[in-house]
Amino acid sequence: MSGLVRLSDLAASAGLLWSRPNRRGQAKADHCPFCGDRKGNLELNLHKDVFHCWVCDSKGGVISFYAKLHGLSDMEAKQTLYPRHRTRPLHPAEHLTNAQLQSIGFLPMRIQKPTSWSMSAWLAYRKRTLDCVWQAWCEHEQDERETTERLQRLFEQASQRLPEWRYEHDQRVQRAQAPTENGENLPRTQTGASER
Repeated sequence: MSGLVRLSDLAASAGLLWSRPNRRGQAKADHCPFCGDRKGNLELNLHKDVFHCWVCDSKGGVISFYAKLHGLSDMEAKQTLYPRHRTRPLHPAEHLTNAQLQSIGFLPMRIQKPTSWSMSAWLAYRKRTLDCVWQAWCEHEQDERETTERLQRLFEQASQRLPEWRYEHDQRVQRAQAPTENGENLPRTQTGASER
C-alpha cells in the first residue's frame, strides 16, 4: 500500500457498513469485526481516523485497526501499511502479536523516548527491553515444548502399561471371586485370615 491509508478504506475492505457520519465525522458501523457485536457499538471517527468498540473495548487508529483485523503486531501492521518508511530492521520481539505478549505476562504498549533522555541512552534502554521480552518468549516456548514432550512420554508409557494393569486388575478380581473350600465367596479380610 502506498500513501496515506484511511480508516474508511480499511473498514470497507473488512466488509463494514456504517451510518452517515455526523458533522464531527463520527459514524456507527453495522458490526464489530473483533467481537462480532451487531448492535452498532463500533464507532468510527472518519475525520480523525480512529475507532472504538464499546463492547470489546478495541480502539485505536488506522494501524491498530489493521493489526487487530489481521492478527499482527502494531509494528508489523505499520510495516505492511507503510513499507518504505521502515529504515531499521525489526527486533524479533517486535514481531510478537499482542496475544503472544500477554501470554508471557507483558502488556502490549508502545514505548516512547522520554524527552530528557539522550538518543543513545534511549536506544540502549529500548534494546534491553526488547531483549528481555524476546528472552521471556523463548523461555516460554521452550517450556511449552518440554511440557508437550513430557506429556507425550507419559501418555506413551501409560498406553504401554495399560495391558499389564488390565491383566493385574483381572487377576485381582478373579482371586477375589474365587470360591473357597466350602464354595462360598468370603470377603478378602476373612480369606486372608483363614489362610494363616
